[in-house]
Amino acid sequence: IEELARIPHPRVIELGTRRQPGQGNTRHSVWVPHAATYVGVDYEAGEDVDLVADVHELSKHVPCESVDGVVSCSVFEHIKYPWIAALEIAKILKVGGVVFIHTHQTFALHAHPHDNWRFTTEGLTTLFGPGLGLEALSCHYQDPCRIVTPDDPGQVFNPSYLNVCLVARKIGPTPSTFVTDSVR
Repeated sequence: IEELARIPHPRVIELGTRRQPGQGNTRHSVWVPHAATYVGVDYEAGEDVDLVADVHELSKHVPCESVDGVVSCSVFEHIKYPWIAALEIAKILKVGGVVFIHTHQTFALHAHPHDNWRFTTEGLTTLFGPGLGLEALSCHYQDPCRIVTPDDPGQVFNPSYLNVCLVARKIGPTPSTFVTDSVR
């Protein structure tokens, strides 16, 4: 919110805004009340969706370097190829634009229609890294939790979190394909 507040009249896209049955408003446009445009995007038409587009092909629907901000809340765990989604987000962001990703580190299975991934801070900063022209400004866990299982009772003592959040800024050009940093 703070990073987007610094951009005058930003063009913002939010991913995964289609409401599920019985769900309330899914859009976070109140976070950016000064937005010039705020577009809800989902891969299927529905309530709260302004643009139907698959995140794996986002730059086919949104011009490259045309967006100031991308918001994604509880979406990345459902994306089939998150590295392609990260590349597509980087492509549409203007230099100086920001992306906010909120996803899950430890969470109950919840298919809409699929539940593919869980993420760590290291995983998100790798996806949204310098190889894509991005710089992570913040990446942190939210909502501590415990894993309790009789099969491995020691897990209760290991740190676990429901959510992980990342804020990154576009600082340079984005390549046409995903680039690894090959640093281990």
